[in-house]
Amino acid sequence: MGRIFDDRGNRMTPTSKLKNGVSYRHYISGNLLQGQPRNVGSVPRVPALLIEKLVIDAIRKRLKQTELSTSIVRDHIARVEVGLNTLKVERSANADQLKARGKSRSVITIPWSKPHSKVAIEIIPPAKSSRFTDKRPDLHP
Repeated sequence: MGRIFDDRGNRMTPTSKLKNGVSYRHYISGNLLQGQPRNVGSVPRVPALLIEKLVIDAIRKRLKQTELSTSIVRDHIARVEVGLNTLKVERSANADQLKARGKSRSVITIPWSKPHSKVAIEIIPPAKSSRFTDKRPDLHP
């Protein structure tokens, strides 16, 4: 049951990519999958684990509970909209409670930014006690 959408209203579909034996899960805009890149939202592809963690943490904080089952999370989320700088989580509290109070669904806005797809690699020099020491001349005194 798809509840994740880009900021142009396109449903985002779960997908995964296998790289070096590791599976990476993402949500990708349906229009991108259909070959319509002009119609996708501002963020056409997002890492699934990050989005799921942010949404679950926000629901957990709102409900003031440390542990939540998958069914409780599903019951409280009607829709998640992925924007460039925010995630908007539309809560679907118990429909009977909302009708009784005359309220509409509440929205939780979560600040976020998509991480870069390429992670910078830091080169760590060996410890001085290493048997392999750098014997190159220092070019930057």
